[in-house]
Amino acid sequence: WFENYISWFSPTKRKFDRLVVHNMVRCAAMPLDPSNLYKAKRSRESWISQYVLHNAAVKKLVPEDQLLVFRASQGWQALCKFLDKEVPDTSYPMENVAGQKIDEMMENNEFVDRIKKEFSAGLLWTGLLVVLFSVFSAVLVQNLMNRNV
Repeated sequence: WFENYISWFSPTKRKFDRLVVHNMVRCAAMPLDPSNLYKAKRSRESWISQYVLHNAAVKKLVPEDQLLVFRASQGWQALCKFLDKEVPDTSYPMENVAGQKIDEMMENNEFVDRIKKEFSAGLLWTGLLVVLFSVFSAVLVQNLMNRNV
């Protein structure tokens, strides 16, 4: 629920939201509606469709002898053959197993840290304004009541 409010306090988050909307429109045929960013329908079928269309466009545009359709599970063999290089003695790197790299990026990310700091500062200022408004309102009501007595 709080995703909708972070942008109120964080200019960095607002920029990030614009980037996300742009990318969604470009790669997943999402509607360009930043106010509905977190409620937008992201169906599996839409992602698959855009993936297939993108791959088809790349295959159509890139000459066959310059294009390698590669899966990491193929390892060094296919990649090195395509690049006309020798296969290294080391095993093929498999670093992002089950999305763990994304978790690491979120934990150690200056961008995310900046958004958190801006959000915290925004909440602090909002709380301060609420307190000041409450005190001002109480004083105003008290003065009005004293005049009527």
